[in-house]
Parts: sequence; structure tokens; C-alpha cells
Amino acid sequence: HFNVLYRPNQEDEKKVNEKELLQKYDSINRQWNYGFEKITRLDGNIGYIEYTGFPEENKSAQQILDATMNFVSNTNALIIDLRNNKGGDGKMVELFLSYFFDQKIRLNETYTRYNHKTTNSYTIKKVNGKKYLDKPVYILVNNKTISAAEALAYNLQQNKIAKIIGDKTYGAANPV
Repeated sequence: HFNVLYRPNQEDEKKVNEKELLQKYDSINRQWNYGFEKITRLDGNIGYIEYTGFPEENKSAQQILDATMNFVSNTNALIIDLRNNKGGDGKMVELFLSYFFDQKIRLNETYTRYNHKTTNSYTIKKVNGKKYLDKPVYILVNNKTISAAEALAYNLQQNKIAKIIGDKTYGAANPV
């Protein structure tokens, strides 16, 4: 990730209310259903989730994730389609991953150079929906699977929960 910010009126930017900004983002995320494009049950009792982005984790996004996982909870296997998923919020990745682990586990460690701070990322033990445990999970990826989507796929693959199917991903599974 590489960001360039142009701030000619930085004083005006300070006047922006963070709560209003988060409400604006949530309004946008709501319009695209918090990234959940399609959730269905395929022939053979296979769950299918097409997920196109990881919005900021909040109560609304969590409720959609809970409903999605409840819907697929009785399937025999699950396909998570992350093709064309350009990533997003790391907290939403942690929450999504929490549905596949029975216990709280450490996912990764991030070191921030400018303040010499190390942050650990964990799943959470208790989620509001039904967990998806001990069943086959398949992740579909392509060269437009980016960032948080790569992190989700990586963590499920490395913990021997999911099999990854598709093309080489973009290669940006690193936080900004």
C-alpha cells in the first residue's frame, strides 16, 4: 500500500466531525450490503458467499455477517468467493475469521516503525452467529483479490481450514 494525501486546507479538514464521517461511510457501505453480494445454497448443500469488500467493522456490518453465517451454517461445505475483493478493514477480517475457529487465536503481529509499537491481531471466541467448524471450506481468488481479502484467505489456508482455488492474488496483504 502506498498513499499520497494532498491537504491544501488542512485546517478545514480538522473541522470534519469524525462521527459524521463514519455515518457517511456507513451509508455508502449499506448501499453495497457491507460487501456481501450473493449468499446462496448450491446443489449438494454447498454454501456460497460472494464477498466484495471488508467495510469498517460496526454493528450493522456485524449483523450482516452474522446473518450470512447463520444462513450457511447447515451446509455441508462452503465456498467463499473473494475474486475481485479489494480488501478493507482489518477488524472485519478478524470478525469474519472468528467464525472458523473454536477458540481465540493470534492471527498476526504488526510493528509500526514510527512509534515502535507492536500490535497483535486475534480472533474472538464468541460471535453472534453460528460458527462454521470442521467442514470443508474453499476460497476462490484471482489477481484482483487484494489486501484484507488476501489476509482472510491466508489465515484460513495456513490454519488448514480452507483450500485456496484460483489465480495468484494481487500481493498487498499488508496494513497501511
